[in-house]
Amino acid sequence: MRLVRSVPLATAIVFAGAAPAAAADGFISLQDFQFAPATAEIQRGEKVDFNFEGPSRHRVKLRSGQTDRYDSGLTGPGFTKAHRFRHPGRFALYCSVHLAMAARVQVGASEVLRPRMSEVKATPGTGRVRMTFRVSERAVVRLVVGGKRVRKVFRSGMRSITVADLDPGRHTATLEARDGWANRSSVVKRSFRVR
Repeated sequence: MRLVRSVPLATAIVFAGAAPAAAADGFISLQDFQFAPATAEIQRGEKVDFNFEGPSRHRVKLRSGQTDRYDSGLTGPGFTKAHRFRHPGRFALYCSVHLAMAARVQVGASEVLRPRMSEVKATPGTGRVRMTFRVSERAVVRLVVGGKRVRKVFRSGMRSITVADLDPGRHTATLEARDGWANRSSVVKRSFRVR
């Protein structure tokens, strides 16, 4: 004879109700030369599925100069590509085949806190300068010096950018950070002399 233990139905219902709900990811369809819907709101760490429908091939890309990057590659109808958004912000997308197609993905709740740049230091050398700085959050940092422009994405912490091929003489470097919500830091300037 085999004994079977059973959990009372009421207990099973309580445990089933205690399980956390799965996070809902975003969904955007590419059809008839438009994104539908044109906006998606998700939480940090969630993904957006891009469903390629309709007669044409498309290529979904995040616009440059943002704190995240994505390129679906040229994709035809019937396929789904996904991108997991790991950083908060408001991200602009477009189809590089059909430039009039545009969409936005908002990751997390909007914020107005500006990123901060501190401990900014210029270390000049022969024909070059190394700019070191601390940035308070993930941001796109823009450096302008000697007619050269550098734009890079950095996570928080101490970071540096080196610019070479500078003419000898006095220069002023300008630094600014912009987070995923397009909040901008104060502009920081440092003057130095290149040999």
